Amino acid sequence: MMVRGKGLSSTMTISNADEATRMTDVDAVLSRLSAIRKGYINDPYTELFVGRLSRSQQLPRPPVINRGTHIRTYAIDNIIEQFLSQTSRAQIISLGSGSDTRFWRCSDDARIAKYIEIDFDEVTSKKIMHIRKSDSLSARLGEQVSVEAGGSKLVSPRYTLLPADLRSVDIGAIIAPYAELSAPTLVLSECVFVYMPLEASDRILTYFGRAFEDIMVLVYEMASVDDQFGQIMLRNLKARGVELPGMSAYDGHRFTSAGFAISDAKNLEYLRNQLVTPQEKDRIAKLEFLDEVEELSLILRHYTLSWGIKSTKKTINVHV
Repeated sequence: MMVRGKGLSSTMTISNADEATRMTDVDAVLSRLSAIRKGYINDPYTELFVGRLSRSQQLPRPPVINRGTHIRTYAIDNIIEQFLSQTSRAQIISLGSGSDTRFWRCSDDARIAKYIEIDFDEVTSKKIMHIRKSDSLSARLGEQVSVEAGGSKLVSPRYTLLPADLRSVDIGAIIAPYAELSAPTLVLSECVFVYMPLEASDRILTYFGRAFEDIMVLVYEMASVDDQFGQIMLRNLKARGVELPGMSAYDGHRFTSAGFAISDAKNLEYLRNQLVTPQEKDRIAKLEFLDEVEELSLILRHYTLSWGIKSTKKTINVHV
């Protein structure tokens, strides 16, 4: 959906900004593909969503990018596994899911009863096209699969892909036919809220914090952008037409104001030290030489995982 502006020029500006935002998913998936090919991450599915795109791009990415992609993936996987280990039947709702392959990587995990993804219709249409072209992806959905809304919406018993502009959609109305409010739920938002106005992401957080009984919202975003390195990051994004209207620290107040009882936030440097095992550190150190050790540490300190938890049964917790 397009956000309407006043007059043609305003509409064109927003459209171009949206396209620039969508292109960040291309960067992310190519960085992931680079890390996969170098052996940092085990994921046979990303290649299926890239297609011809990788042939025209510079791969592999530098070692510092591969390491950062690995640590991001490792930390998120670790926290999601902690969540799943506390339930036998959960659902995951992925906001702005882009080309993420988590459903397929976890499709054999019986603890995940439902998996719902939401993104722009331009993104979901492309994703559905790749799914329909691939026998291995389609086979994971089973036989009861319905493609609707001109090819931008996919519904199956376990996996659902919904087209929507999260800035303006009624999130409760769009997921109501597919989500279970009483089921343990994990909401995943990777570099999504930062691209929308704070009032829009606050509205989404408040809905989840009040409507669900047992829920964890896990947010991955840029952070600490007030220093020199952070300002360089912002200038580089702005040069590509990417704006960050939702840039904000995800402190405890933001989650508690939305109805969550527990909240925390840690940067990736902290999570690398606390979560990545010595064996895993040794393994990735052997994959390729890293000369930019200080640069990697600096990058990791500018990305944060934050979470809010509401658990009426007091069964959800995270330890880092």
